[in-house]
Amino acid sequence: MSSQLIIRLPNFSKTASIEALAFDDIVIDCQYVTKNGQLLLENHQITFAEIPDVLDDLSANPEFSSEFSTIVILPAKSVLYTTVEIPPKQQRYIKQALPYLLEETLSEDVEAIHFAIGAQDQGSNVRVVAINKAQLNTWLSWFDSFNLSVKKVVTEYDCLPQTPLPAMLIEQGKIIFRAFEYGSTCTLSMLSVNLSSYIASLRVDVTDPDETDSVKKDNALNLTVYASDAELANTKTQIAECFKAISPEASINPVCIDGSSFAFMCKNVLAKSSSEVVNLLSGAYRVDKEVTVFSTYKKLIVVLMAWFVLQITFNFSYAVYLDKKADKYAAQSKELYGSIFPNERIVSLKRQISNHLKTASVAKGNDFFFIMNKLAVSYDKLADKQLDISYLSYSQQRNEFTLNVKAASFEKLDLYKKQLMEENLNVEIGSITNQDSGAAARVVITWNEG
Repeated sequence: MSSQLIIRLPNFSKTASIEALAFDDIVIDCQYVTKNGQLLLENHQITFAEIPDVLDDLSANPEFSSEFSTIVILPAKSVLYTTVEIPPKQQRYIKQALPYLLEETLSEDVEAIHFAIGAQDQGSNVRVVAINKAQLNTWLSWFDSFNLSVKKVVTEYDCLPQTPLPAMLIEQGKIIFRAFEYGSTCTLSMLSVNLSSYIASLRVDVTDPDETDSVKKDNALNLTVYASDAELANTKTQIAECFKAISPEASINPVCIDGSSFAFMCKNVLAKSSSEVVNLLSGAYRVDKEVTVFSTYKKLIVVLMAWFVLQITFNFSYAVYLDKKADKYAAQSKELYGSIFPNERIVSLKRQISNHLKTASVAKGNDFFFIMNKLAVSYDKLADKQLDISYLSYSQQRNEFTLNVKAASFEKLDLYKKQLMEENLNVEIGSITNQDSGAAARVVITWNEG
């Protein structure tokens, strides 16, 4: 167990504005518990403003460690502590269902309430704590102002022993009553008024007239009362009379606590597992239980992993795309080769094209590729290249190229003719047609062999 700073907030007057309170006016219970379970503060009642000074004083103690987390105990009257019944098949929707299940119980708009979900009993009942969001935000901001890392926020109800239940803690005339299904707080004078209906509902109804007295005794209410010696002596009789009036079979089991009630609460909250308390730091208020290297860089690691997966997916998809493109280009190449050399069977396209290119480098006289190169060179010499070749026909027998050429003007056609003639080609322009967008002509190109 690591060292803990446990702070219990007091009951605040309903008429007082919590936001307007000064830290010097807020009296709290404060205790520092070492990892060995030792309590270091003798006087646990201080003002909220004195927290930094108290920690400074404790730093001189060899048992003190600056590596501690903070547990906050909220007053019972500030929350609704209850249970709701959720069928097993619907428990995945419990967060969405809670506001509607408790709407009639709450005196405020459900949008203003934070719901913390606790453990489930052996049936379908789930423990729930509801608190005003604005109030919780204000309290948490107090601890932020002192840079205190709050690990857990619980209520006084969860600071009573886990078993047996129902149980009651008496502290200076204030009563904190808790069962699994319910929690309530009131003054001792109002006990019978506030708890009579609820305590009656705790008893198992005995409707069979043939039930024996021993069975009725087993079904009776057994209440454990925790208090100091002095408070037990002053209130034991009063409490017994109150519960006997409601349930004649009720059994009261008084338990004297050593030390203060706050020390008693500290001991219980530290002894419980996380499933035995309702931590209000859940949902939007959740904090990491333990800061590790992984948790510190968790978001970065998630982003990098997502990027890695996306990159692998992209690379695979792009490889498939390129493969399909390659197949498409291969098919187009075969089609184009077949149109140029219709009488030649394609066996190895790459090797056959390579053979034609080798032939072109040796014999330039009547070679298709040789003349195509001269046509391209002549075209590149044109300054604006405003020339459109829409048709090309090649006759190997006549050593002749026939082009349908369209230019911006007849002068452009004549300039192209001169460029071709500079490449030692014979050029004839015929069938000239004047159009709105320029001049079109049929150009016949021949060359001398050798």
